[in-house]
Amino acid sequence: AAAIKQFLSTHYPYTNVIAHQHFIGNAMGTSGQDLKILDELLDNADLVYDATAELGLQHLFSDLAAERSVPYICASTTTGAWGGLIARICAGKTEGCWNCLQWHLMESAIPTPPNDPSGLVQPKGCGDPTFTGAGCDVSEIALAGVRLAVATLCRGQRGGYPDFEWDVGVLALRDAAGRAIASRWNTFSLSRHPKCTCRKDP
Repeated sequence: AAAIKQFLSTHYPYTNVIAHQHFIGNAMGTSGQDLKILDELLDNADLVYDATAELGLQHLFSDLAAERSVPYICASTTTGAWGGLIARICAGKTEGCWNCLQWHLMESAIPTPPNDPSGLVQPKGCGDPTFTGAGCDVSEIALAGVRLAVATLCRGQRGGYPDFEWDVGVLALRDAAGRAIASRWNTFSLSRHPKCTCRKDP
């Protein structure tokens, strides 16, 4: 957090950067602090950009954004950086929710991006596996997410960045055999899923 703040303050001097360093879910002496700190982070937010690539945190952040009627965008890549996914959910505009997206992915109505089936590695001393990937591949996914964020913030602004007509983008950078291919995007509207509880009346 400190390094990112320093970089942004140096290169974007007209940007006011406030850094928070907190380990979400840490069991060591931070009991009950997660939601308090997240409330502070989201206070007066215009958009939530989630690059955690962690399903549990995506679920949490998408719910917190929905409670505040704040647009939510998530961006993640797959093992080996063979592909990636970006999604936008805007309360009152997007028909489906984050859970609807998971149902559509599970049933392949929205395809999952390609991934390296043997791409996970277990670093020594770490509790979770991770993966490596080319920075130029990962950057394409991140920048597509930024384009979606800028378009969302500029909605309704005359002369602003144009908006997109889709909610979910799925990127393929490799074929099934792992060969590099030209970037291929497929885009989808995020509809409500009949099995999702967001369809139930409150």
